[in-house]
Parts: sequence; structure tokens; C-alpha cells
Amino acid sequence: MIEEVEKKIEALAIPKHISYRPILIHIGDVSDEVVYRDYFDKIIDWTNFL
Repeated sequence: MIEEVEKKIEALAIPKHISYRPILIHIGDVSDEVVYRDYFDKIIDWTNFL
């Protein structure tokens, strides 16, 4: 999943003065690997978001 997000970010035309912060919004469980890699700035459970 992280590699997929990285590819999508690379495909964006982000101006040099703009930064990005990857955020994962999910329904259900997130694997421990995704959490431990600490790639996403925030991991939000959609059910808690509502």
C-alpha cells in the first residue's frame, strides 16, 4: 500500500514551495506493518471520523 501511495505522489505535479503529508483514511483494520513503518502522518479510522 505504501509503495502505491508513493507512486501516486510522484505522479503529482507538486510545486516546490508546497509540501505534502500522506494520510491514510481506512475502514477496518490496518496491518501492523503499515503502522510500524511510520510512513503516514495520520492514520484515521473512517468510523471514528464520522
